[in-house]
Amino acid sequence: MTKKIINRKECNRLFSMIDSSDDENKYIAVKIINESDIDESLGFILLLYKFSKIDNLTWEQDCPNVWKKLNSIKLIDESQIIISPTSSAVLKTMITYDCDMNAIAEFLVLHAKTLVETLEAWGYPTGLLNIDITLKENIYDDKSRIAS
Repeated sequence: MTKKIINRKECNRLFSMIDSSDDENKYIAVKIINESDIDESLGFILLLYKFSKIDNLTWEQDCPNVWKKLNSIKLIDESQIIISPTSSAVLKTMITYDCDMNAIAEFLVLHAKTLVETLEAWGYPTGLLNIDITLKENIYDDKSRIAS
């Protein structure tokens, strides 16, 4: 049986399922991720890992194939008490493992959005900043999280 490759469109669908208030949707999304072609989907899996707000215990227990991959590429270190890679570590991993450019573009946009939200939460006057990441060309064939 051929394993599913998570592309940008599927990644957005998985984000929606994970963000759902229905716990069953979250569970199904994690199972889909775990049973996907992890090597071919690595960029989008890293995006989901970094931005989905799924806790590490859930990744470890319900998504063991992905957890094993994260360990093998040294993105996480189970010997550490807090297992949370920095954004730069995730981006470096995406580049090192030659991940899909669409995943890297999505990562940069979500990282910029998260950065602005963090600065706002800390009380920084983000109105003084102009942080915007746009693509030179539209590399997507349909609506993206980037446009939202």
